[in-house]
Amino acid sequence: MKMTKVFVNFVLIVVLAVSLFSSEVFASPAINILGYDYCIDTCSKALIEPQCKDKCLSKQQYSDGACIGSGKVLQCCCKK
Repeated sequence: MKMTKVFVNFVLIVVLAVSLFSSEVFASPAINILGYDYCIDTCSKALIEPQCKDKCLSKQQYSDGACIGSGKVLQCCCKK
């Protein structure tokens, strides 16, 4: 009985650890929350917000585009 309890605790800890270090944890939450589902470029001084939006609108399936992200790195992402 004691070995079964130890084994179950071990399995639960492994499952918890795997779920915490899943690759989805490191994805940018802003992209999904705001509906931007396809990033095409990195925003910079040369590629600013209006140009990003124009790039997305030039692709037929997208209705909007914006420079989003956190910190110094912003990405030009498109919304359907």
